[in-house]
Amino acid sequence: MDTSGADAEFVLDASLLMNPEIVRVQPGMEVTEVARLMIERDISCVAVARGEEIVGVITDRDFTRCAAMEKHASRAEELMSSPVITVSYREDLKEIARKMGDNNIRHIFVEKNGRIVGIISLRDILKIMPEAIYCYLPRLEMDKRK
Repeated sequence: MDTSGADAEFVLDASLLMNPEIVRVQPGMEVTEVARLMIERDISCVAVARGEEIVGVITDRDFTRCAAMEKHASRAEELMSSPVITVSYREDLKEIARKMGDNNIRHIFVEKNGRIVGIISLRDILKIMPEAIYCYLPRLEMDKRK
């Protein structure tokens, strides 16, 4: 009887969870066009790219912050958050969730050999590992105290 692998632990890493389809916009794109694209595609995040290099990210939260602060942004590069936060292609799911919680972000890019090859959202993680929400609890408690 072959028991090889019977005790092997299955590791869920970024390569298995990531979405390789990253929606990209140019830094000079009008924010109204970025918003329209996000609505049309039913997504909450786009990457801002110069050529192949991702230089920033725009999420639905960026639009909310901009409106709440009565800040005017007309182009993607004025609204984006930068630098982008990445994880390794082989990063463990728990570490990814922890890094997202520590940085108070809901999207993280996946990097392999120096290139961004995918994106993971908090929603992706919670579908597979609901207890990952606990990675956010210390951050939420700190935010309450401010």
